[in-house]
Amino acid sequence: MTLTCDAAAKPVGLVPVREAVARVASALQDGLRGEAGAVQILLEDPERRFRSQHLDLAAPLVILEPSYIELKPRETERVSRRVLFARDGYGCQYCGYEAPPGRAARELTVDHVKPAHLFASRAAATSWENTTTACFACNQRKGGLLPVQSKMYPATTPKRPHFVQLRFAGRLNEAQRRYVIDYYGEEIGGSL
Repeated sequence: MTLTCDAAAKPVGLVPVREAVARVASALQDGLRGEAGAVQILLEDPERRFRSQHLDLAAPLVILEPSYIELKPRETERVSRRVLFARDGYGCQYCGYEAPPGRAARELTVDHVKPAHLFASRAAATSWENTTTACFACNQRKGGLLPVQSKMYPATTPKRPHFVQLRFAGRLNEAQRRYVIDYYGEEIGGSL
């Protein structure tokens, strides 16, 4: 995947590498190289190349594309396991067990801090502010109890993840991750 940035070089999305190459090639074909509004490569992978009769281009890792589309609000509302686990550093918020990112889906669960049965529906209970990461043992031990009843409190207060965490959690390679950390700072870097 290629990281896409807006006109201010702010990371805003991911596109397949072939699509990024097509966008860059189109800008080159239209003679827009280096002009305002043109798609430009900010970071490339020199080891991987795309070649044709008229083009020899290194695989783009990060591109600047001035015409980007913002996330719709409904896309930021839904709690996903991938982003939740990344937000919580792939670790159980009760005992501290850390799962390797590739095994997190098999070794970690989503826990409702305030139990789901206390809400009108499970959907109402599943919000960023009421969900946290737990290992199977801790989730089972806490059961349908409130933290005060079970004497189990999450290590961090659950909160809505940053835009970058929502968009890119666990999907960037090391060069792309370094670019995002350089742009936003270290506080975002731990959950990518």
